[in-house]
Amino acid sequence: MDFPEKIVIEPDTFMTDQNTTERDPNAKMHSACFAEVIQMPVSTSSYSGRFMKIAFRLIAGAIVLAISAMSGTVLADEEGDFTTIIADGSEVDDTLDGISSVVPGNGMGTLFRVGHQAGQTVGLNESITHLEAMPYLFTHTKNPDDAGMLFGNFRLFRTNRGNLGGTGGIAYRFYNYDTDRIFGFGFYYDRDDSTNKVFQQSALNVETMGRYWDANANFYVPFGNRQQQLDLQFNNGSQRFSGFNILYDQTRTIGTAMRGFDTEIGVPVWGQLAQKFETRVYAGTYNFQASGIPQVWGWRGRLQAEPLPNVLAELTVTNDDTFKTNVFFNITWTFAGKPEWNKMEKSTQMYRMAERVRRNYNVVIDQSKVVDSGLVAINPATGSPWTVSHVDSQAGPGGIGSVLDPYQTIPDAQAGPDRDIIFTHAGSEYNNVAPITLVSGDRILGEGQSVNHYIDIQGFGSKLLPHSPLYGSPLRPNSLLRPTFNDSVGDGVVLASQSEFSGFILNNPTGRGVSGIGVSDVIVNYVDVNDATGEGIYLSSTTGSLSFDTTNVTNSTGDAFVVDGGDPQIRYQSGTITNTGAGYGVLIQNTTGGSVNMTSSTVVDTSSQGILLSSIGGGAVLDNVSITGSTQEGIYVTGGSANAIITVRNTVQPSTVIDSATNSSIYVENFPGTFEVDGLTIQNRNSTGILVENLTGRMNIIGNTTISNGVSPGTHAIDVNNSSGVISFSGDLGISGSAAQGISFDNGGNTGVFNVDGTTTISGTTNEAFIVLNDSPLVTLGNAVLSNNSTTSSVLYIDNAGQGGTAGQVTFANVTVGGTTGSTVPTVHVLNNTPIIGFGSLTVSANSAAFPVVAPAVYVQDNVGNINLGDLNLTTINNLAFIADNNSGTISSTGGIIDVTNAAAIDIQDSSLSMNLTSVTAGPTTGPDLNITDGFFLNSAGIRLVRTPGLFSIEGDGVTIDSGGTITGATHGVWLNDIGRVNLNGLEIQAPTVSGIEWHETTVDDGPRVNLDLVRVQDSLGDGIRIINGRTFQMTNSELLDNGTDTTEHSIEYTANLELNDTTDDSFTITLQNNIITDDSADAVRIQTAGTLMDDSVLNVLLEGNTITNTASNTAGLSVIWEGPQNITVSNGNIFAANGTGVTNNQGINIDATSTDLADLLTLQVFNNNEFILAGADSEGIQIQTEGPSNILISNNFGNGFQMSGDTSYGIRFLDLAANSNVQIDTNIINMSAVSSTAINFDLVDATNSSVTIDNNNISLFAGSILTTENAIRFNTMTNGPLQIGSGIDNPVTINGNLGSIFLFRAGGGTFNGQIRVDGQLFP
Repeated sequence: MDFPEKIVIEPDTFMTDQNTTERDPNAKMHSACFAEVIQMPVSTSSYSGRFMKIAFRLIAGAIVLAISAMSGTVLADEEGDFTTIIADGSEVDDTLDGISSVVPGNGMGTLFRVGHQAGQTVGLNESITHLEAMPYLFTHTKNPDDAGMLFGNFRLFRTNRGNLGGTGGIAYRFYNYDTDRIFGFGFYYDRDDSTNKVFQQSALNVETMGRYWDANANFYVPFGNRQQQLDLQFNNGSQRFSGFNILYDQTRTIGTAMRGFDTEIGVPVWGQLAQKFETRVYAGTYNFQASGIPQVWGWRGRLQAEPLPNVLAELTVTNDDTFKTNVFFNITWTFAGKPEWNKMEKSTQMYRMAERVRRNYNVVIDQSKVVDSGLVAINPATGSPWTVSHVDSQAGPGGIGSVLDPYQTIPDAQAGPDRDIIFTHAGSEYNNVAPITLVSGDRILGEGQSVNHYIDIQGFGSKLLPHSPLYGSPLRPNSLLRPTFNDSVGDGVVLASQSEFSGFILNNPTGRGVSGIGVSDVIVNYVDVNDATGEGIYLSSTTGSLSFDTTNVTNSTGDAFVVDGGDPQIRYQSGTITNTGAGYGVLIQNTTGGSVNMTSSTVVDTSSQGILLSSIGGGAVLDNVSITGSTQEGIYVTGGSANAIITVRNTVQPSTVIDSATNSSIYVENFPGTFEVDGLTIQNRNSTGILVENLTGRMNIIGNTTISNGVSPGTHAIDVNNSSGVISFSGDLGISGSAAQGISFDNGGNTGVFNVDGTTTISGTTNEAFIVLNDSPLVTLGNAVLSNNSTTSSVLYIDNAGQGGTAGQVTFANVTVGGTTGSTVPTVHVLNNTPIIGFGSLTVSANSAAFPVVAPAVYVQDNVGNINLGDLNLTTINNLAFIADNNSGTISSTGGIIDVTNAAAIDIQDSSLSMNLTSVTAGPTTGPDLNITDGFFLNSAGIRLVRTPGLFSIEGDGVTIDSGGTITGATHGVWLNDIGRVNLNGLEIQAPTVSGIEWHETTVDDGPRVNLDLVRVQDSLGDGIRIINGRTFQMTNSELLDNGTDTTEHSIEYTANLELNDTTDDSFTITLQNNIITDDSADAVRIQTAGTLMDDSVLNVLLEGNTITNTASNTAGLSVIWEGPQNITVSNGNIFAANGTGVTNNQGINIDATSTDLADLLTLQVFNNNEFILAGADSEGIQIQTEGPSNILISNNFGNGFQMSGDTSYGIRFLDLAANSNVQIDTNIINMSAVSSTAINFDLVDATNSSVTIDNNNISLFAGSILTTENAIRFNTMTNGPLQIGSGIDNPVTINGNLGSIFLFRAGGGTFNGQIRVDGQLFP
């Protein structure tokens, strides 16, 4: 056969769908072609055709085996190039792509799968997760169109409970091209631990897969241990007495591995959608059997599909009479190693060669149950059967102790043969008998309702003891009632070591109820002790384990529960102690170790002596304690060792309750260990709530504490004395109604720690709510709300904390204090303290007695340590909010609001500050003028700060005037004297009677500074702001409105009368920016020296953006009269106005430099859009008088510039320009709109070393009267001429009106060097 040069493939007939029912007619053609290639003659015709065929097949095999791996695929070393022609005429050059390889798919590799099978199946009753590895190798076949695959199959599964199983096997699959079918078989080993036992089997699988149907079968043969016990269960409720023994039943589960087979046949599901997901349906049967077990015949059905590439989903249903109906779902993901198939191979069934083998994961195991009845219970401790002596008070005399022939009494049983248990039947009753006296090893049990006794049964552990035959029978009286002893003569029961006495009722014993002296390892359960004449339970000098469960003590005449001495491990649980006798409810004393654990018990003590815990060397735990009407302390803890740990818990009730105790509700004395209470309620107390004396250990109150209704005078809620230990409250602490102090550290000699983590609430105390007086505890409180009912005791009083040392800090978180109406003392009083006293925040509301009673909200005095007030919020009526005096420590606050009605707000003197407040509101005040009588606590100034180094600040909101508070009707709004730094922001001061703000300094040291921002002072009867020797003053964005009533009272008066030390570094500095000032009485801003030569005192003045209006005659907006050097800058849009009916003789700026010292230079700069709007006659925009050297610049004041509308006025006037002066006037608008006016006037000039430059000014004159003269520039009198003048730019002049005389330049008899250009003309 000739090898074709081209292979033509029809696209319409070449199929690539893997699950179609039509076969590709070209699928064999390519193999035939390839076969012809390997059958071609090689150089001579002497070889037979058969030999050539073999030779070429060997060559082809060699080509396939000589592969270079690409993902494990075997490829030819030298590839045969073929050209495939598609029917549309296009050609594709390829190398073995589009024709069948000799070895299909991947030649070799390992396939990996993972999956989960959910649900029960045959012989497996839980879900599994499985992992599979399938190494494979495609092998050569005789027919090149066929294919063979040798593969291994290794599976591992894990059940939901964690048990494992697995498979190992080898198998072979063969694909026959002619039938388009796969045939396979395999041998497997299975190991299954899913039942907690190992079962093994061998298995054979045979299978066939084709286009139209599949079939497979599996044969399973177990080997090894094929039958094993899987489980052993005790049959609860089967326990019963028999003779002297106890019988029971048990159930064994036997697992048997079953041999058998399963088989199924399947077909594709027809339809395009089903074929897309390779959907197939299978049905089959199975059979499993084992010796002695009914055969299992069943049917099964399975539906499978591939919803996603490489994901197989299966739903299976099985049914048989043994394993019943099971439905389970399996999903498997092939995640690596799957063979790759070319298009030709995918059109046949060959692509299914690597599908998973369908067989069970598990060994099929039958599980059957076997009940063993009537087994004798064995005691594992002895290896012998349990023996029981039965006792029944209704039995006749002479019984032998069996269940049907019991003894009549417990002593009879004790005298009889030695058996493990003495069991007394329910309903038994004994009167006036002698005490039951146990001996070592006795286990005496009573039967009754809800009484559970246990024994250990070998192989099964602890199991309930059965009941007697007539338990609960209506034929027997009290058949559910525990055995009862009435009126025992002496003690009810006397315990022995290694014994148990459980399940009895002891009524009215004439001695103790239960007595154990010197015993150990004792159990007492389900015992009630009622009305014992002596102690209810008495344990003395015990050791080892003593267990009391569900044991109750009621109304003993003596102490209810006593542990005296020894070092036992006592467990008392689920019991109730109800004590109404004269003794203690619980008395634990003199122990040397061990513990008494009463968790889950209840102690109810009424009209008795409460609880005494004395000299404990180990531990004690009490639970659910309620004490009412104790004739002594509620709980008294005294003495003991440092290792002692005493705990009072509450596992049922919310807290420990102590009500109406005669003495202290809790008294802790001389205790070095740890005492802990879990929640505490103290009420109706007749003495101290918690009294702690000489505590060197710890006292912890966990949870919330309430102490209320203290009725006895002089008894504090909490009183601590001479303690160096730790007292801690981890929850909230509430105190109300104390007839003395709330929390008291009053001359107590304390050096320990007192801590409250939660919120402390104290109210209704007769004296201080919280006091530290001459004491040194380290106090840390969380939030607190404090008040009292006293008008003579402060609510919070801290005096001499630390007692001269730095230890003993008192620290609070956020504290709210409510003062008592009419109080005559400070609400919060902090004084004489050396350590730090701190608050996260302090809020005080007070309505105290009116001033002059010293009853402010807060009084801080004579403290050496720092006082940190945090966020300080004070509200008071009729008295001051905050006063402080003589504190060498720093008083600090971080913010807060102070609001006072009818009094001053703050008075601080001789104290270091770092105080920030949000706002202060106060007034009116009634005190004197502090300029006349200055003193502490005079109720004069809304805020008074005297000798206060550091910082005081009111912050406001930074936006609004009055956001920093309002002071109304005070003598002085703010009085400052020898302060450090004061910042006032947003403060409004209304109608002060003497001054709005006064600041006095008695020295001129560096540092003092006052900054005002967004401040308003209005309608002051005196000065708005008055400053004496203040070094640095700044006011911005503020308003001074209509302050002062006569010519000596200014909006701002700044006076200096003390010489500075160093003119190089020191200065007086005034800065006014963006303020509004209206003054109706005097100069608005008056800066002056008080008749003293200030040669070394530099004055720095800066005005920017201010609006200053005068409405009174003979006043100036800015008046500076200074004998000393000056730097004055007026810039950036200041407005100086004077208006009002009849107002005359005003100045926008008046400068009087009175110093004649040549070193005292005046530097004046008035520039950049300032406005001078003066309406009255005889007024000056700027008036300057100098007696010393000066540099003067008046420039760039355009816009409105100088608007002078009064007769006989001056735009700029130099009354006296001394020698050594340099004046430059340029680029100003000067509008003189009335008659007899002069734009620029020099009354007197000393020309010595002086110069005048006038440039580019726009001048307007009004010629409105024939009787007047108008001047643009005028020199009146000159000495020591000539004067150096100059003009580079014309000064245009506009003449309004045509009457009168106009002079552009008047020389006034002076002489000049240079000329000035006026309205286009040069003068002179």
